[in-house]
Amino acid sequence: MKSAISPKKIIPILFFTIFLVLAQSCKTNEKVSKDVRQAGKIQEEQNKESQKEYENAVKEHRKKQSDYAKQLMKGMKKQQRKNNLVRKRSLWDQIFRRNCTKPR
Repeated sequence: MKSAISPKKIIPILFFTIFLVLAQSCKTNEKVSKDVRQAGKIQEEQNKESQKEYENAVKEHRKKQSDYAKQLMKGMKKQQRKNNLVRKRSLWDQIFRRNCTKPR
């Protein structure tokens, strides 16, 4: 049995390997000025703070709502699930069983 790899197989592998080594991918060592990095960090911090403020505002809003409003929201969510039942059907059902409203 021959276990040696023929030159016909080695040459394409060699070219492919050289191509991968020489091909440029993303620039990881790109120089960015200190000001740009600082501005990016500040913007990220501001985004985090605004997200926290929004979440706290939503939490406070839900605390202030009456029990009746919470009950209405719960009922509306149930009604929404019933109304959107058609959208939960598979694509096959939507195409070939157009009169059926219930998922199988």
